[in-house]
Amino acid sequence: MPASSASPAFQLPTDPVRLEFVKIRMSGTPWCLVATPDPEETIAALATTAVPDAPDAPDVPPVSVAWSLATGHRLLVGDKMPTALGSGEATANKPSILLLAAAKLPQGSLLFFNVPSADFWRSDACVSAVVGLRSAFKATSRCLVFVAQPGAGDKLPPQLEADVPILRVALPSVEAMAKMVEDTVAGNPVAVADGDVTVAARNLRGMTLFAAENAVARACLFGKLDAASLASVQRESVEAATGGALQFERSRLTFDDVGGLTAFRDFAGRLFAGPEAPDLVVRVDEIDKVVGANATGTVADNTGISQGLLRSLLTNIEDNGYLLGVLCGCAGSGKSLSTSALGNSYNRTTLAVNFDRCKGSLVGQSEAAIQRVFDTIAALGGRRVLMLATANRMDTLPPELLSRAGGCGIWFFDAPSREQRARIWDIQMRAHGLDPLQKRPDDAGMVGRDIRNACRMASMLGCSLVEAAPFTMKTGVVSLDLLVASRIEAESRGYLDAEVAGPYRVRDVAMEEMVEAAGLRRKIVVIAGGGGKTGEA
Repeated sequence: MPASSASPAFQLPTDPVRLEFVKIRMSGTPWCLVATPDPEETIAALATTAVPDAPDAPDVPPVSVAWSLATGHRLLVGDKMPTALGSGEATANKPSILLLAAAKLPQGSLLFFNVPSADFWRSDACVSAVVGLRSAFKATSRCLVFVAQPGAGDKLPPQLEADVPILRVALPSVEAMAKMVEDTVAGNPVAVADGDVTVAARNLRGMTLFAAENAVARACLFGKLDAASLASVQRESVEAATGGALQFERSRLTFDDVGGLTAFRDFAGRLFAGPEAPDLVVRVDEIDKVVGANATGTVADNTGISQGLLRSLLTNIEDNGYLLGVLCGCAGSGKSLSTSALGNSYNRTTLAVNFDRCKGSLVGQSEAAIQRVFDTIAALGGRRVLMLATANRMDTLPPELLSRAGGCGIWFFDAPSREQRARIWDIQMRAHGLDPLQKRPDDAGMVGRDIRNACRMASMLGCSLVEAAPFTMKTGVVSLDLLVASRIEAESRGYLDAEVAGPYRVRDVAMEEMVEAAGLRRKIVVIAGGGGKTGEA
């Protein structure tokens, strides 16, 4: 029977996962699942986690045995492998054989299963064998421990999900990384400059301890700790581990490269000067295409994947206290550009999330993939994360998502005014090495992206801006109807103006410019000051 209390000499572990594991062992719980980014490290740690002896400790000492798909079972802790289990080679690629023999393990023993993939749980033989061990394991204080990577076997089948407790191992903290770096360099003749350990630890966030330790070893090959080089290793490791769902921002643009958007820039300045300034910026591009609703008001796909993704997104934002802001407006108005510039302007890492990369063929796969993304975000930014979602269509976004934006607001990025466009021309002409005194083309209907494209085309063709202009689309003209509708929506719903401080108000001049550029004559309803007016353009 399990011990009812710890002996005086026994000390509970401080690590939350190991502490919970000790509770599972002491309570006689027959099984658990541990989701971890590094199964081998976790198995090694849990197998050696001390548990107080039960009063009726058996004469035959318990053992710890681990199984993997490639090697079969092997002895981790104990004097010898129980003969009843047979050889490890016999159970390689045959987990059900070991599960059937597990009932013969000594009292108090541990059996670790390194779950290779979600296919493990689709085997009726394996699931039936697991269910069959419950009573025997509980009666003898044995424990069956399933260890799986997020998204690769940590989704239990219906027969077990209500009964098996799940422990989740977070990626190593900055403090854990710093200790590992100190331990690694201590055993090597390596020169360490002041602050190198701190820099190295920050540049290793989001990686497993094993991968980070190998990276540090490589960074110490030439007699000193090259802490700065670890940043590129971090980027490659994080992007690979998340299947490309997370991408590090690689542009060097700052707000000096952005024309206008004064109110949003001022807000960012105040936020990052505050006492709880974010440590990480996360951009979610075109979130309306990821979780947006269709004409019926439900999430567009009927597979359940987008619904599950939305649930995971909302839960993680709420549980971790992330700041969420929504940037809406027409394409090319500077929404994504602003997030890139924001991170670089305040020396913060910026990550772009591609939730489409999280969409697997099954709901469980998608939820596991997005959880892996959020686990990485937590390792990189802790609870001080600013998440900025961009959207071209706000009317499709679910209200439960918009309600989470209360901390940072919903910002409307209008098509740029004449003054803004003039500043954007100055920036882009300088960036592309163009003659600043040359004549500029008629830019009514252009947004920032159009101006950048015109400058790029002039540079590539070696021609004037006027000659390059016909090759450049005018987004404000092509998307006039959508732009007008979005302006009316932004004013009526009180979205924040990215250019002028306060709620957005439709500017008649801008509206007239768009219509003039399109060469159209139509009636446009402009909602202003609580009432409506109809103007002939």
